[in-house]
Amino acid sequence: MTPQLFHPIALLASWRTPKLSRASLARLWQRLLGHPGVDAFNQMTNTNPELMFLKSKHLRGQLCETCAYAKSKRSPFDSSAMSIFKHDVSELRHSSPMDIGTLQSDNPKEYEKLGHIIKPKYNTQVAFSNAYSPQQNAVAERRLGIVVQKMRAMLIEGALPKFLWALALDYASWLINISPSASNKGVSPYHVVVKRHSSLGHIKTFGCTAFVHIQRAIIQARPPCRQGHVCDSPT
Repeated sequence: MTPQLFHPIALLASWRTPKLSRASLARLWQRLLGHPGVDAFNQMTNTNPELMFLKSKHLRGQLCETCAYAKSKRSPFDSSAMSIFKHDVSELRHSSPMDIGTLQSDNPKEYEKLGHIIKPKYNTQVAFSNAYSPQQNAVAERRLGIVVQKMRAMLIEGALPKFLWALALDYASWLINISPSASNKGVSPYHVVVKRHSSLGHIKTFGCTAFVHIQRAIIQARPPCRQGHVCDSPT
């Protein structure tokens, strides 16, 4: 079963409906944003105009079983150092004329070899922290665990099959980019780049029920960037 791209019109209750209490709305928005932590969610309610009607008391104290289940432990993250570095350099240069000045790592052997390759080619320094000391890891490396936790939370919340992990990982990364970051003094990476908050009106809960009203032929004629949400048919 392969996921297909459609542009659904999701028949979901509006988050502005007066039938929901503020606590229920806070819980709904926590699900929409991929289960961020309480502090990160409260930071968004203090800074994002679309969420300022919520207060910290509306979410604090509520037990989220999905968060407790998904974030109880971390899974290993395997990658090829050189291929990932080349991809990051390509993406960074495509989005803006920037170079990577320093690559910080926790001293694995593959990065020691990588340092000798990327210094003359990319003019990138490699800085090492002590091995097996996650407290000294760089922000980007620590963020990998957060991405995996958010991905697992969304799959668990939606009772979705494991083969959708790549889509969940991609969406989790996007949600983190629009969420506040302690390393940016409570400002989201998106806000740092574009100097404004991301719009939240189009966000849907990952794995929610949607109904497609546009024919496949019309959707496929559009460029990929205009095709909309990803829908998976259970049949």
